[in-house]
Amino acid sequence: MKNQKGISLIIVLIIIVVLLAAVLIFKSISKNGNTENTNNNSSTESKTENKKSSEIVGSWDNEGFVYTFNADGTVTLTGRGLHTQEFTYKIKGNKISLTNVESNATMELEYSINGDKITLGTTVWTKVK
Repeated sequence: MKNQKGISLIIVLIIIVVLLAAVLIFKSISKNGNTENTNNNSSTESKTENKKSSEIVGSWDNEGFVYTFNADGTVTLTGRGLHTQEFTYKIKGNKISLTNVESNATMELEYSINGDKITLGTTVWTKVK
């Protein structure tokens, strides 16, 4: 009788260990699946960012001030009596970060493009043809 209780206890412990192992394996498989989806989403986001980057390339005017965005991630701002300002830019989602090459100061603005108009923050610029 004492041996049967010991054997029953061992069997119960083995079942618990097997169930825990199954749960851990399932979680590991699920986590790997999510990582792959994240990578796929990241790839999709990257393609979207590349499309947005190509849409922004060109010159945009606002009352004589002109931003010129280049495909290599650089941009210049020129205008009436303004010393040419050079920046680098990065796009993530609906935000653009402009970093001044000279001072290394960065500003982040919401932006959107609609046809030949780009809105940077609250200012609308028109594409130069």
